Amino acid sequence: MFPKIDEKPFAVLYSDKASRPNTPVNVIIGACIIKELFDYSDDELVEGLMLDLRLQYALHTTSFTEQPLSDKTLSRFRRRCYDYEQTHGVDLYKAAIQNYNKEIAKTGFEDVSEYELFIRCFSEQSIVEQGKRRWITKEDNLGNSTMLLNPTDPEATYRRKAGKEYRGYVANVEETVGKNGSVVTSYEYESNIHSDSQFIKEHRTTSYCIDSQKESARCFRI
Repeated sequence: MFPKIDEKPFAVLYSDKASRPNTPVNVIIGACIIKELFDYSDDELVEGLMLDLRLQYALHTTSFTEQPLSDKTLSRFRRRCYDYEQTHGVDLYKAAIQNYNKEIAKTGFEDVSEYELFIRCFSEQSIVEQGKRRWITKEDNLGNSTMLLNPTDPEATYRRKAGKEYRGYVANVEETVGKNGSVVTSYEYESNIHSDSQFIKEHRTTSYCIDSQKESARCFRI
């Protein structure tokens, strides 16, 4: 989102003569947006930018030797915008935010994996009851084995077997044994709803000939 901020319209607020560099306008506008989102005061935002790496990351200032916001930066910027609006009838900040919203709308979220995971989590782990949506509980007994357990690991699944609960994945290791020892010759890694019978069926389908030394193959499920 940060690169979408256009600084050019704000050039009229600053002198074109050689002078001390101003704080980057995109940093100021980005800071103002964060301020409104989290209801920070100016002082809280300035202090947070010095101490909180997340804010520095959001405003692309992690490489700065000194953070560009001071206790006067935001108030002076607002004053410049106000004076310009009074003189020219143009609210530069409002125009920037409106244009910013249009750019974000163009980007969309349909192809963003994080958004897709959010929709999946929301649809699988909540229900509508009496016109209101709420998170499901164990009492609802609506869970299924493929429900999203962790957004950072969307392929992990849930399984209940022999009275125990299992989450994540399962591996099937194939070992070939002969008179001179044994060696792992194949393995498979699947979501843990993959059953033993499925592994065996797949093993048989892809089996190979054993040589005349009468070696045998055996499988282990982990």
